[in-house]
Amino acid sequence: QLFMSVINWYQVLENSRFFDEPGDHAGEMETANMQHIAPDLVLPLSEAGTGESIPFKLKGIAEGWVWAQREWHKATVDTGVGNPAKATPEKGRIFLEALTTKIAGYLVDLANSDINDLYE
Repeated sequence: QLFMSVINWYQVLENSRFFDEPGDHAGEMETANMQHIAPDLVLPLSEAGTGESIPFKLKGIAEGWVWAQREWHKATVDTGVGNPAKATPEKGRIFLEALTTKIAGYLVDLANSDINDLYE
């Protein structure tokens, strides 16, 4: 028997508790995480853009209840969606510690559960 669940780490925590402007792609959250995990892969913030994006014309996608891939050269001014200016390695560390603690808690709960008895 197989039980499958999916963790979307972008949605595990309320990102605004950790970041002033979490952003989407290469914004404060992702940049801070990478500054902590692999700082050698992150360019200096002085080289980063402001992360302005160009919204889709289709209402469902623009409202966020429909997903579609983005062509970054058309969807963004500088390939980021979100301003990384306030990102720091310390913010990344604090966020990632909280994130891994919460995900680990779920995995421990799952490991200790009977997959045939998951409903209250």
